Amino acid sequence: MGCVALVAVALGAVPARAAKPYGPEEEALIRRGIEYRKALDDLSARAEFQKAYDLTHSPRAAAQLGLAEFGLGRWEDAEAHVSEALRKPSDPW
Repeated sequence: MGCVALVAVALGAVPARAAKPYGPEEEALIRRGIEYRKALDDLSARAEFQKAYDLTHSPRAAAQLGLAEFGLGRWEDAEAHVSEALRKPSDPW
């Protein structure tokens, strides 16, 4: 994954082709998590992404959770969650 793509994913950009809607509760949790990441608070971001992941187990939530874990140096957890997200090629996220 290129640096630009990684930054886009890390900051919550959704590819233009993404038409699959996510539920409002997951969306709110993800948005809060992204705000925490922008503020360099990966611990709080991880908590929000974990709630979203527990709610839906969506690839989007898994990827965001993994990226926050990466920021915290939780390498094994990060790899597991990002890999999980990548195993869902049917999801545009």
